Order: sequence, then structure tokens, then C-alpha cells
Amino acid sequence: MLKPEIKAKFLEALRSGKYTHVRGRFRDWDKTTCMCATGVLIDITRPDAWAPIEDSANFAEGFSMAAWQDEIGLTTNEFWDIVACNDLDMALGYEHVIQYVENKL
Repeated sequence: MLKPEIKAKFLEALRSGKYTHVRGRFRDWDKTTCMCATGVLIDITRPDAWAPIEDSANFAEGFSMAAWQDEIGLTTNEFWDIVACNDLDMALGYEHVIQYVENKL
């Protein structure tokens, strides 16, 4: 289960208006604040995980998704649930993810 302090930061970030919702990818390369919900979670917990924008890779060399999930207390099933909530309906933005995180994590 997501660590409580990270859960609070995640919900705050999703509601902040700083990030623009996208689906199907972690982040847009032309706008670094256009992210899916898991991208937001990575951005607030491991901002050093991102590869440079001019790089074609998503993540910096050495970043381990499994190690990151362990670090923040997120199971693989919870990770995929967040992805599914994020990609469910573009019109909902992060709202479905917020509801999932509040009620299930």
C-alpha cells in the first residue's frame, strides 16, 4: 500500500493544476508537465528518474520501476490499477485516479 505521506503528496499534485493529464504514456516530451498519473507519482517521488527531454528513453539509466515501487510502497497490482484509472476516460482527467487513491490506497 502506498505510504501515507506519499499518498498525500500524490493527491495534492493531482489536484494542483500543475500537471496536464495525458494517457497512454508517462509524459509528453514537448511539455514536461503533461503526464499520466503514474508519471506525476514518479515526478513527485523521483524527479531524477526522467531521462533528458532530448533523449528518446522515458527514464534515466539505472532507474528501476520495481525498486521505485518498493520504495514508495506500491504493489504491481496497485500500479496497474492507477494506469487503468488514468486511461479510462480522458474527459475525467485525474478524477478517477483521485477517487481510486482516496478509497483504495
